[in-house]
Amino acid sequence: MICIIGAIKEEVSGIKQHITIKEKKHIGAATFYKGLIKSKEILIVRSGVGQSPAKRAVSDAANSFNLKSIISIGFAGGLVPELIISDLILPEKIYCCEDEESLFRFKKVSLSLVANLSDYRDRIKKILTENKTKFKTGNIISVNRVADSVKFKEWLGKNYPVSGVEMETASIAKIAARNDVPFFSLRAVSDEVSHAIFQTNKLTNKKGKINRLAAGYYVLTHPFLIPRVIELKKNVYKAAKTLTDAVLKIINSNDI
Repeated sequence: MICIIGAIKEEVSGIKQHITIKEKKHIGAATFYKGLIKSKEILIVRSGVGQSPAKRAVSDAANSFNLKSIISIGFAGGLVPELIISDLILPEKIYCCEDEESLFRFKKVSLSLVANLSDYRDRIKKILTENKTKFKTGNIISVNRVADSVKFKEWLGKNYPVSGVEMETASIAKIAARNDVPFFSLRAVSDEVSHAIFQTNKLTNKKGKINRLAAGYYVLTHPFLIPRVIELKKNVYKAAKTLTDAVLKIINSNDI
């Protein structure tokens, strides 16, 4: 069974539409959709936002299902000017930081290498290339809060060997390695390094779920954010389409 795990609805809904869903269940805070595409068993997991919800969700998936491979998908913020909206990142290495408080205060601290994806990643690279799907390689870092400011994203990209930032992949990679399940990640850029977005951590509960009513109220009471929200919504739509198309090509391939 191929497990595809994303944090939010927008990251997985396009793929879910192409799967014949046989079973839906909730384990903890995550939602699991078990189904088929052609003759392949697929498990789609919507984990919730952040490393802790992602860790719980993928652990539950590994304990409850016979997983052949795990694919971490979703959006990422670009950290280098070369990455533009909807660009696909096929990571080579995944990093995390044990001292994020210092990192977000622009203090140079060490990063931990979580995974080097060379083996399985090469197979995915071949599939994407054969399907004429454009992608870019690079390293990503997983953090526990939204990297919302241009200043921080520019600093991160200039001071570390990373080109994208997101919030779940490191935790998922650790659980995949612990269970000896082949793993790779695919991310689509939803905000460029020059794009400021807004901080959503206070609008997300401990289960990683975004309170959309609270988010709407927050934006209405901070009207200067409205242009950013409109821009982000458009960018998320573009990124989701690119991500969905690529993932479908991968899981339809005979090489996975």
